[in-house]
Amino acid sequence: MALRRLGRDSEARDSLREAAQLDTRQPVYFHEAASVERDLGNSSQAGELLRRAVELDEGNLEYLLDRAEVQRELGQLDAAVESYRIAVELKPRRAETHFELGYTLFLADRHEEAR
Repeated sequence: MALRRLGRDSEARDSLREAAQLDTRQPVYFHEAASVERDLGNSSQAGELLRRAVELDEGNLEYLLDRAEVQRELGQLDAAVESYRIAVELKPRRAETHFELGYTLFLADRHEEAR
């Protein structure tokens, strides 16, 4: 998005939020708005936007992984584990997702599951 490339993240956020309100069926608007919110330090808002993006496109690995990262940032470790597990089911041969799942299980003191 042009506004982001120009460093105008607040304007980009407003524009993306308006796009999401005008067409609530496009997960990309929610995902992009979440990315801007994260860059602005608003992880809670990003989490809500990513929840909506995943609802609209449950099979999108990128959306799931971003949601899991934000859930982990927010200390929602059980939710992050579930998101990573869904991602592993979608793409079982992606090593990085297995690592992130194991790391999140470790952070959640679920060491036996992390093995």
